[in-house]
Amino acid sequence: MPSRARLDEFIAVVESGDHAGAIERYYTEDSSMQENTAPPRVGRDVLVTHERAALARMTHVCSKAISSVVEGDHVAIHWIFELTDKSARCARSTK
Repeated sequence: MPSRARLDEFIAVVESGDHAGAIERYYTEDSSMQENTAPPRVGRDVLVTHERAALARMTHVCSKAISSVVEGDHVAIHWIFELTDKSARCARSTK
């Protein structure tokens, strides 16, 4: 069961810019992620590889947790991600 302290550690790692490191340290081996209607990516190593590739396409990434909740085995985080790709296009994403 995740603790508030553990969640705060995770958020700090992501906000520091170490997105792939956060996945490596805090996700389980059988974790999955899914983008909108795309099929899920499964497995921590797959997730880390995908994250590194996505970040390599960016010149700037800013991540901020707006709010977070821990209830038993469930965690919810409201993120704002600002990304600038190498063509200088900026995108804002909230999750």
